Amino acid sequence: MYRNFLKSFLDTQSLKAANKHSSKDLKYCNGLCQDLVAKTQFSSTKMICRSCMNTINLAKKQIEDQKITLEQFKKDPTIVYKNNNEEETKITIKKCNKF
Repeated sequence: MYRNFLKSFLDTQSLKAANKHSSKDLKYCNGLCQDLVAKTQFSSTKMICRSCMNTINLAKKQIEDQKITLEQFKKDPTIVYKNNNEEETKITIKKCNKF
């Protein structure tokens, strides 16, 4: 469940109210955004936008691989991208040193 990965989120009633009072083209993202986002950025029945879903999925993978902890992700969600960049850099350096 995505709510385990968030510091805060709207409950169901508040989320319904936020969406009810938004314009036709916008929907409230109850993920990391915590803001109104274009409806085209959501999968059919999801309450969080694709960008937030992708970030949470990266976090799940890195938590399973024990690269980060849930608490680290909650404190700084961008940590999932920082770890990826470091890993890519290490791989690139290893390849360059072989030549």
